[in-house]
Amino acid sequence: MRIKNIKQIKLDVPVKVYDIEVESSHHYVLENGVVSHNSGGSGVALASSSTLFLSKRKDKEGTDVVGNYITCTLRKARVTKENSSCEIYLNYKTGMHPYHGLLDLGVKYGIFTKVGNKFNLNPESEEKELHFEKKIMKNPTQFFTEDIMLKLDDAAKKEFCYGSEEATYTEDDTTDTTEENE
Repeated sequence: MRIKNIKQIKLDVPVKVYDIEVESSHHYVLENGVVSHNSGGSGVALASSSTLFLSKRKDKEGTDVVGNYITCTLRKARVTKENSSCEIYLNYKTGMHPYHGLLDLGVKYGIFTKVGNKFNLNPESEEKELHFEKKIMKNPTQFFTEDIMLKLDDAAKKEFCYGSEEATYTEDDTTDTTEENE
């Protein structure tokens, strides 16, 4: 059996799509005559351009859950580095915190330094500005200036994007090996 034509149809109502695995059958025909391919439960991972695995842990104030820390791990990607991960903070009242995780990224790339449980946001200065993370996150626009945000943007590109570092090649790397094989 060969496929002669595939048409995309658009419906006015949302339709649920299921990935169904049928035991001992790789291809089968549905009641309406549609031939289906048995994906074995991995159809979603195979069809998407990016696949994120999410995990979460609760943020509590006393016994009340006030939000979640969500870890996003990129398992499949075409435009960013696979298996990279980041953490997002989602507060139930205020929403996603746009600055969460930037302190750790800044420390990793030398933009900030960490002294004990405080952060020095200006390590190039002789005068140390040490602040607790909680204080920084309460008023992030005071601490994350435009200059610091540009540095963090460059750090994020190095951390997550392909081609973020200049490649260096030696003479051995660029030698044409076709002459040697002939």
